[in-house]
Amino acid sequence: MPAVIPPVLRQEYISLLERAHKNDRPFMDFIAERVLESEKEIMRLLHIPFPKLP
Repeated sequence: MPAVIPPVLRQEYISLLERAHKNDRPFMDFIAERVLESEKEIMRLLHIPFPKLP
């Protein structure tokens, strides 16, 4: 699944990417969140309910 990075988050993405060589966890968390949000958006567009997560 692609991670869509909206323009409003571009600076945060670049900043985390630049710092990833020292500590990649924040960048990986950011990308994981963007993938999840991309999946939610696709499901919303297809009128598929997104299951509640615990």
